[in-house]
Parts: sequence; C-alpha cells; structure tokens
Amino acid sequence: MDAWAKQHEEELNRVFESQKSQYLPECRRLRHVLVKVAEGATDDEKAQARSKIDGILGRIKRGEDFGQVAREASDDGSASEGGDLGCVQRGKMVKPFEDAAFALGPTEVSPVVQTQFGFHLIKADAILKGADAEAEGRRESAKSLMTKEETEQLAAETAKRVLAAAKGAESSTKRWLKR
Repeated sequence: MDAWAKQHEEELNRVFESQKSQYLPECRRLRHVLVKVAEGATDDEKAQARSKIDGILGRIKRGEDFGQVAREASDDGSASEGGDLGCVQRGKMVKPFEDAAFALGPTEVSPVVQTQFGFHLIKADAILKGADAEAEGRRESAKSLMTKEETEQLAAETAKRVLAAAKGAESSTKRWLKR
C-alpha cells in the first residue's frame, strides 16, 4: 500500500485534506462486536441476545483474541475485518457507544453497551493524537482509494469479458440461424 500511496500522492493529499477533520485532533482506533436486537424484539429475544454477548465477553476475558472473536460472533458488517471500525472521532457514533468508547484506555475492552442496534463490546486498539492521528487518517484514506481503484478495474475487466462473451454468443446464434 505504501508504494501505491507514493504513486498517487497528489490524489491522496487532496482526499485526505477533505477528510482531515475526521481524524484531528484525536481519534480512537476501535473494534467492536455487535449482537443485534431487532426493533420490537420481545423480552425473551433481548434476554437471548444479552446472554450471547455475555458469553462473548467471557471468551475475551479468558484471553481469546478480540478480532478473531468479532469475526466469529459479531452481527455487524465489520465482522470480516475483525470488528475494525477504523479511527473514530467524537460525534460520529450513537451516544451510549461513543461514551463507552471514549472512556476506554488503549487496549481496554468495554463492559456490555446497549444501543438501539443491540448489545456491543468495544475495544480501543489505540488513541491517536496529532501527527499519529494524521498518519492514521492518511493510511485509511490510501486504503480506501486503493480499494476503490482496484474495484473499478475489476468491474471494467468483468464488463469486457461479459461483453465479449455476449458478442461471441451473438455470432454463434447468427451462424446457426443461417443454416
């Protein structure tokens, strides 16, 4: 990714400047596990979700890796990334989540936090300020830009293959119809 960032430095600087306020003066690199609770869930369903998150917390307290547990147990879209939420600044999350996240020290895990989405466990991987926060922001911006570029390239290649296959099928059909 560093090589890509050097090759695309001008674009990266432009994008980061527009996103700088998301990282400065401080951001926290967070992970989380979510056990969803549907809106209108019954007391029984809420109790089952609470029991599940309590079990997950037990695994983490016994020393299991937070990221691995998130991959296996979280209902959130970030599960495949080990629950990684990136570097988060105040004002970006719902209040109970944010209050718990910003009360944590580096590497600490929160007690169970309830929001309108369900039950969460939050881990503060790092608290970044100033130059460290800016470096993290640049890294996240580069990753996002690189992923976008790769996705666009794959989509273009796939579209070319589909078009070529469709043209090939059209030619075969025309030959067959001429018989």
